Amino acid sequence: GGARADGMAPGGPIDVHNKVADSMAQVALIPASQIGSDGVPAFNALSKAVLHASMSQQAPLEDVLGDLEPKGRVVTFLGLLHDERRIYRKQIAAVIRILVQVEPWKSAVVSDAAFCSKLPEDLQEVLGVKEPSNKQLPADAP
Repeated sequence: GGARADGMAPGGPIDVHNKVADSMAQVALIPASQIGSDGVPAFNALSKAVLHASMSQQAPLEDVLGDLEPKGRVVTFLGLLHDERRIYRKQIAAVIRILVQVEPWKSAVVSDAAFCSKLPEDLQEVLGVKEPSNKQLPADAP
């Protein structure tokens, strides 16, 4: 057996990419109605893979996450899990925080307005969906 090419080595960019891709494929298979019950193991795998990608110095996040699909399904999944499993909210926000550093993912998250509105305020500001709190509200007309 010859030596494996660098990119294929465990922990290499291709390996990281594949792990995230696999976890997203798992997520996409779970019907919306079962996310609260069956979604946690898939979320744990996704969370681990995304965190790993964010810490990997081997490839820019854009390269690892940019072309992965199905973005819409993954965002919907995270939104539903966020609703159903309160104890995972911090972890879900942490995953979103990493994903949205990549432009196509940011667009996918922003397009789910209902989910955006439930995210922590600082994350809403990163996404540009929250008005800065120092904005003057119009005074109520008498």
